[in-house]
Amino acid sequence: MATDARGHTVPAASDHPQRQNLLDMMLSVNDFVSVTNTTTRNALAATILPSSARPLMVYRQDSGTLELSPGGGVWTVIPDRTDNTYVPTWGSTGTLPSLGNGTIVGDYSQDDRYIDFQCLLTLGTTSTVGSGSYTLTAPVAPLTVARGIYEGTYFDSSAGNIYPMPCQIIGGTTTINLFSNAFPVGTMTAAAPVVPATGDTYYVHGRYRYA
Repeated sequence: MATDARGHTVPAASDHPQRQNLLDMMLSVNDFVSVTNTTTRNALAATILPSSARPLMVYRQDSGTLELSPGGGVWTVIPDRTDNTYVPTWGSTGTLPSLGNGTIVGDYSQDDRYIDFQCLLTLGTTSTVGSGSYTLTAPVAPLTVARGIYEGTYFDSSAGNIYPMPCQIIGGTTTINLFSNAFPVGTMTAAAPVVPATGDTYYVHGRYRYA
């Protein structure tokens, strides 16, 4: 057997045709493999034993990411520079609000360490505000230890007022808690800082380490 310019194992001119030649040639093609999650990814790596000379690249179906390993259990996400969209969830600790004909949109980008995201909730004429403390959701769960404070604003369209709204993602989940800027800081609710109404908006954006 010989090696071509792309590093593939190929039959040499003096080799006689045999099945093993084809098997060796196919194994030398370092294409990416689709896996369902980290469990199947790690099981594949334990079988193939990637190295710096022959790294393993996989597509993870559960996260939609390409990941590269030179062996030793090390995995690096190949950055996706395009924006991705997601649909945040508007929730509460009490009676759930209803979006009705309002809108809620989100988008994010990620590299091998961080997520940059933003989401915007706009109440419509048929939205109902429910009760309790409000939450939104992030696109991807952060590291369990991540409890950063993120920026947000609440816009009261009828009065034309903008309220600063600090936010916190609970580590290991996608839940974003929304807080009022009143002192001491309390949660954003169906009654605070005002009763939400048609045209009001909740906007959150931030950057965090993901799991």
